[in-house]
Amino acid sequence: MTDAIKIDVWSDIACPWCYIGKRNLEKGLAETATDADAPAVEVTYHSFELSPDTPVDFEGDELDFLAGHKGMPRERVSEMLENVTGVAANA
Repeated sequence: MTDAIKIDVWSDIACPWCYIGKRNLEKGLAETATDADAPAVEVTYHSFELSPDTPVDFEGDELDFLAGHKGMPRERVSEMLENVTGVAANA
């Protein structure tokens, strides 16, 4: 018998891409878990704040904040948010 594969996941609960990665990892592990030669896997989740300097009391909405933070027009930020929302829905 082999030792379990240990996976440490560091993620920020406020990050949509972290959520997407977590869901994809869980899906992949679930899809292979029933394989006869599937190894045991232990996943340990850790919290990591990606942007600790994000203001708590920002004036405006998330589009205003991200547009200013990334130096992008609101329309482009809106498109990015729609894209990540679609990717998350599929995950």
